[in-house]
Amino acid sequence: MEAKISSKGQVVIPIKLREKLGITPDSRLRVYEQDGKIIIEKTIDADDDPWEGMEFLDIQGDEDDLVRKALRNTGKKLSGE
Repeated sequence: MEAKISSKGQVVIPIKLREKLGITPDSRLRVYEQDGKIIIEKTIDADDDPWEGMEFLDIQGDEDDLVRKALRNTGKKLSGE
């Protein structure tokens, strides 16, 4: 897909991509340069649920406890325990 830059430097993201990625008029995007390319990423809003779409994992327990456990396990792996 291609997009054209307006005289104001604006770019229109094609509707198929906006719909696929859930980008709405209020969405926040992060724009940066990497290896000579312009990268545009949808950021996670504070209102977004980071666990949305992960129901298939069938996780039991409080999300905060799960994150703490994952960080502990990662720390153990990094320290060689």
